[in-house]
Amino acid sequence: MRIAAVAVVAIGAVAALAGCGSGTSQTNGAESQSISIKGSDTMVHLASAWAEAYNAAHPQARVTVDGGGSGTGIKALTQGAVDIAASSRSMKDIEKTTAEENGIESAEHIVGYDGIAVVVRADNPVKTLTVPELKGIFTGRITNWSALGGPDHEIVPISRESSSGTYVYFKEAVMDNEDYTANALRFTSSAQIINEISSNAYAIAYVGRGYAEHGENIHMVGVETEQHPEGALPTDDFILSNAYPIARPLYFYSLAVPRTETQHFLEWVKGTEGQTIVREEGYVPLPE
Repeated sequence: MRIAAVAVVAIGAVAALAGCGSGTSQTNGAESQSISIKGSDTMVHLASAWAEAYNAAHPQARVTVDGGGSGTGIKALTQGAVDIAASSRSMKDIEKTTAEENGIESAEHIVGYDGIAVVVRADNPVKTLTVPELKGIFTGRITNWSALGGPDHEIVPISRESSSGTYVYFKEAVMDNEDYTANALRFTSSAQIINEISSNAYAIAYVGRGYAEHGENIHMVGVETEQHPEGALPTDDFILSNAYPIARPLYFYSLAVPRTETQHFLEWVKGTEGQTIVREEGYVPLPE
C-alpha cells in the first residue's frame, strides 16, 4: 500500500490541462485522455491504486491523483479545476451552492465504505472505549488515561486539520459538533498520524481503517455499543450492518454530465476490478 499525503500517478508526462483540469493530448500520434482527481487524504492511496490499474489497462488514459483533503478537492471541483473530487464526507450545502453559482452541476458517487479506526500505540493497555469517552477525550473533558483504565499520564489527542473530511465526520459523529480541544495535535495527513502514534505511548487518534490496518506498533481500540459491549472493530460486516458506530461512505464527486473518459473511469471504479482494489487497500467494497 502506498501511504502518502500527496500522490501523483500517471503514465508519462501530464500535459497542461484546460477546463475542469483535464483534456486531451497527443502521445505517439494517439489521442490521450486525462482525468484529474483531487481531495481526501484518507482516499489518496486508494485513488492512486485505482489510477495505476486503470492507466495500465487503458493506455490512452492518464489518471492523476492529488491529495490535500476532502474540502480542498471539492473546492477544486466547484471551481472547475478537476474532473473528480475525492471526499470522505458528503458535500456541504454551501459547497453545492458555490458550484451552482459557478455554473457547475455536480453528481455524487459512492465508491466504497470506510470505518474510522481509533488507534493507540500497541503497548497501551486500553482496549475499548465508548463514544462518550471518545468525545470527552477530543473535547478535552477527559485528560488522563487513568480515568479510562490506563496509566496515570496525560492523554495526547491527535486530530486531522479542519480541511479533512475525516476531521469533519469525526466531529459530527462522535463529538456532536463540539469543538476539538485546543490541546489536540493536528497533522496534515493520516500517514503522519500513524507515525506519531507508533512512537507516542500516550497518544490517541482516529484514521481511516486502511491506514490503521497497515500501521506498525499500533492497535485499534474497540468502540463499545449496546450490542457489542466488548468493543466493536471496523470489520466489513460491522460497517455494512451499521454495528460499528463510526463508519461512512467514500465519495467521488464529478460533473453531472462528465466527459466520456471520466464516465468510463467512474463505471470501472464501481465495477468488479475497481471494487477488488477497494478490498485490497483495506476498505469495504460496495455491496453486490
